[in-house]
Amino acid sequence: MSQTDPNRGHIASTIIFVSGLVTILQSTFGVRLPIIQGGSHAFLGPIIAIISLMPCPSNKEIELMTEDQQEEIWQLRMRQVQGAISVGAILQILIGGSGIVGVLLKWITPLTIVPTVTLIGLSLLKITATKAASNWWISSLTVFLLMLFSQYLRKVPLPWFSCSRSGVTFSKVYVFQLFPVLLALVISWFVCFLLTIYDVLDKDNHARTDLRLSMISEASWFRVPYPGQFGAPTPTLAGVISITAGIVATVIESIGDYYACARLAEAPIPPNHAMNRGIFMEGVGTALAGLFGSGSGTTSFSQNVAAVGITK
Repeated sequence: MSQTDPNRGHIASTIIFVSGLVTILQSTFGVRLPIIQGGSHAFLGPIIAIISLMPCPSNKEIELMTEDQQEEIWQLRMRQVQGAISVGAILQILIGGSGIVGVLLKWITPLTIVPTVTLIGLSLLKITATKAASNWWISSLTVFLLMLFSQYLRKVPLPWFSCSRSGVTFSKVYVFQLFPVLLALVISWFVCFLLTIYDVLDKDNHARTDLRLSMISEASWFRVPYPGQFGAPTPTLAGVISITAGIVATVIESIGDYYACARLAEAPIPPNHAMNRGIFMEGVGTALAGLFGSGSGTTSFSQNVAAVGITK
């Protein structure tokens, strides 16, 4: 798949669509905490292992193929990933539906949760450094703004006014406490926009805002993802076993997220039956992600737990 292939946007929109759908299910029928569901990097290693079992053709061979043949190269791999995720999710559904989580909580203590979550986070350092290295100035600016808004300006209110029949009412709004991440991203993007229109950045600099505009211009205005959009899932034994390792890691990670989210939201500690419901719904969400072809399973989004602490 090329860097400007519109299907990249289709896959990204699919995981966002499924994440929103599963978040509604989780907050309504699952653990019932303000925790977002999203793709997890715990699935990244198993997915790479599945894809590596089928080496890609050489660039010369790809150039001689038709557009449909080129699409079949990545869709074949996507269907195998879909099948592995969908079937592997059955294990997570069984863990949550059978009540095993309540039994496992006797052994899944902070001494188990903390190393698991830490190792998942540490595995992302290389990816984070690679992405940030494309422009350290902008990356550092974003980190600086996020720290400034969330840690030092969170208690600083901004004046606001509202109009009603009784007149104009002035109030104070803690904008930096509510939207630290959004403000940091918007300001950093605007800086990149200014640097782009004045040609301060090189043409191939990743901080430019006019790169890969063809992906936006060629994208559909409206597109609703649906199950099997890339073909019927084709599970393999090796793929299912590989994904199972990721699912076990996400179960442990999610239990820690539930405890952390409840504490930050000043809610009671979720009882065992709430934990079971949460893991069950995550299994349902992972199965939906596999059927829709998102390229990843879904789990509780640890970054969202941190956002709850920043914005509360």
